[in-house]
Amino acid sequence: SSRHPPLEKWIRGEGTGCKQTCDFKKKQYKRLLAPLNFEVEYIYILNNWFKKPEYRDILAYIHSVGCDYYFNYIPLQRLGLPIEN
Repeated sequence: SSRHPPLEKWIRGEGTGCKQTCDFKKKQYKRLLAPLNFEVEYIYILNNWFKKPEYRDILAYIHSVGCDYYFNYIPLQRLGLPIEN
């Protein structure tokens, strides 16, 4: 149904109300992975549903707490992977 964000709901298992938890999740992963010396990034892959004006505050919040998001894909260079010229 068009009432739900299909990509986010089915792939990530989160509805629209869970975007505000990225700060907590990122801190938890950092704590858990600290002994392994891993760098932690928390990135959402969102579909175009979240480009609607009513999600502007949530998207701003995601960036304000040090998390990130992209629509439909993550650019390879963001993951530190090489790209061809």
